[in-house]
Amino acid sequence: MKNWTRSNFLTTALSAADAEKLMGAAFNINLLQRDPAAYAHARSYARRLLFDSIDFLDDGIMNLSAADTAAASGIKDALGNDVFVKGATALDPTTTEAYKYLAAYDRTTGAWKTPVRP
Repeated sequence: MKNWTRSNFLTTALSAADAEKLMGAAFNINLLQRDPAAYAHARSYARRLLFDSIDFLDDGIMNLSAADTAAASGIKDALGNDVFVKGATALDPTTTEAYKYLAAYDRTTGAWKTPVRP
């Protein structure tokens, strides 16, 4: 049995609550790996599971930090262009689709949303 409270995840031992969240993130990713057609019958749910898992694994907190971490990563595509670029709004032409996928934004105004989860 896996001991989810012992980890180098955040360089310290995890609390029981954080261990449950880590186990949940692993379960979500495993679920989507085993159901590759999840996007077809539950697109929004599958995307939310994936995003929340990535966001928690980024820094151990649900705070919408994954997109900013990705933007700071400097990852480039095959042509040498930055993959994750954040513009002033999501509708800004400099904002990449990859960044929009990770970031929460208002689909009407393009404004970036603030974290609403604990």
